[in-house]
Amino acid sequence: GNGLNQPVYSNLFRVTVPNAASPPSTVFVTSSFAPPSGTSPTLIPIDTSTATAGTAITLPGVPNSIVIGTGGVRGFLGTDAGLVSLDPAAKTVALVAPGILGKVLAVSANGNKAIVSNAANNPSTGTPIEPNPANQRLWVFDQPSNSLQSFIVPGAVAAAFDNDGFKAFIAAGPGNGGTVYVFSPALALQTLTGIGGSPKDVAALSSDPFVFMANSSAVNVFSTCNNAQQPDLATTSAPQFVQPILNSDTIVVANASGLDVETVTVTPNTPPTSTFCTTTAANATFSNNFIDFGLGAFTARQLIVGSFGVRAIVLPMGINKVLVGQLQGGPPVLISLPAGATEPLAGAIVNDVNTLWVSVAGTNTVDKIDLIGNTDIAQIPTTFKKSDSTAAPPNLLALRLR
Repeated sequence: GNGLNQPVYSNLFRVTVPNAASPPSTVFVTSSFAPPSGTSPTLIPIDTSTATAGTAITLPGVPNSIVIGTGGVRGFLGTDAGLVSLDPAAKTVALVAPGILGKVLAVSANGNKAIVSNAANNPSTGTPIEPNPANQRLWVFDQPSNSLQSFIVPGAVAAAFDNDGFKAFIAAGPGNGGTVYVFSPALALQTLTGIGGSPKDVAALSSDPFVFMANSSAVNVFSTCNNAQQPDLATTSAPQFVQPILNSDTIVVANASGLDVETVTVTPNTPPTSTFCTTTAANATFSNNFIDFGLGAFTARQLIVGSFGVRAIVLPMGINKVLVGQLQGGPPVLISLPAGATEPLAGAIVNDVNTLWVSVAGTNTVDKIDLIGNTDIAQIPTTFKKSDSTAAPPNLLALRLR
């Protein structure tokens, strides 16, 4: 709302372009393990239209994360040399903030802002980048102004911007009482206490009135406009990740045995209204469809949701399969990885929603998976090395849609 310093929401609408060809995209993959002495860490671009790796991009430091804004304009990598900006079109990188030594938690859709925390785990060690809570910091970097804000925020492990970049909700993990922080360029950093549990993942509903946070035993719900906590969203089992379906009022939750697909129905308030913040639990209802993968309990490494709500994919730890939930009906599909693969590490769905790219441990490849035929159809080898010259897994992956 212009001049209100509050977001004002309307209804979603969708535009479909018949017979539009899916444009090519680029997968960027790297490893969080330090390379042998005398060599530099690299980032490999892979053209999804040809399934070929391009020229390696030298990085100024060992990466721990890579996130590209959904608009595809800019991405960021957290490294041990500082925050690195990625131009995914030009396939170039630049060290933009040497003082920020942390993991990238979120990037705004337009690529202008990045949220970084040194309390998050380094994927190579599984421990916080900065183990001392007194020294844990949260940074927000603004690319257009080349400026940053620093906050004394212990335990920040996950974050998500709303779709217009007006706010970002930030979850503080174990040992912080379920504290949630809210950042906005227009407002001071806000702290929400007393949430409880250990929130670990964050997602905004596509129409933006609600933000969802996967916590220990339920999904916390917040009104985006005023940060008010709403009644928790119950799930079939302990939630692990949350993701929205773009252009749909639907939230997908990866739980301990499958997926909770929560359709959110928001009833507009009857005008006139006396306040601009009018979205509450009183005018929202939830309808859950549970998808059981039939594997029993597992730990999800990542939840990936296609842009048209056709499929939701879980990458499980320690299982050499990709788990596919069909959101528009049909049984779940378990896609086996090739011989030698031990587990999927990171992945992304291209914008034709029928192809998944996933990095794989064991084979240390980046694989192309056909989601129509449910088959792993191509394996691109990587040559990342650890400091002892043994093979390093390609455990960091991001997709640039264009």
